[in-house]
Amino acid sequence: MNNAKKTLLMVSGILSLIEGAGLILLTAFLGSFLNAIIDTVVATDPALTEQDIELIREQFQVMQGAFQVILAIFAVIVVLAGIFTLIAVSDPNKFERRKGLYVTGAVLTILAGPLSIPSILYYISFGLSNAPKNEQPKQQTIEMQEDQTKNYAALKDDIQVLRQLKEDGIITEEEFKKKIMDMLDKK
Repeated sequence: MNNAKKTLLMVSGILSLIEGAGLILLTAFLGSFLNAIIDTVVATDPALTEQDIELIREQFQVMQGAFQVILAIFAVIVVLAGIFTLIAVSDPNKFERRKGLYVTGAVLTILAGPLSIPSILYYISFGLSNAPKNEQPKQQTIEMQEDQTKNYAALKDDIQVLRQLKEDGIITEEEFKKKIMDMLDKK
């Protein structure tokens, strides 16, 4: 995994954790906040009877409970998305084995908020290659070095053959030097 992709996904995971923590706090404080709203509404309408106020409070508590459950589930999804993403990218060498966590984190992040910043970071990361940028040039360098080694070995073998021909008297010193120069020119 290249560094740009890893960084985007780590930021996405961290933002998901922060967003999830914020939602958990919002869920915790929602009850007291909504009760304060009800108290304000009830206090401003003198025409409400005790029975009306009790009925309003009961209905509001049912709605509040349902809303808190939905918000808590949403918060858990967002936190899990962040955790899965961070685990998946924590060790780039193990990324291929953790691809399931990556996909799960992506799906949860996008489900939690298709236009949220963590989701947008995921969208950008989808367009990036998993391979480190310097891997391809490194591979080309290794191949070039292997070719040079093979060429050197072949040249060394050819020079040995020419040297043996000179020692056996088949070619002269001048022919030996000329053939070596021709070989070097071709390489």
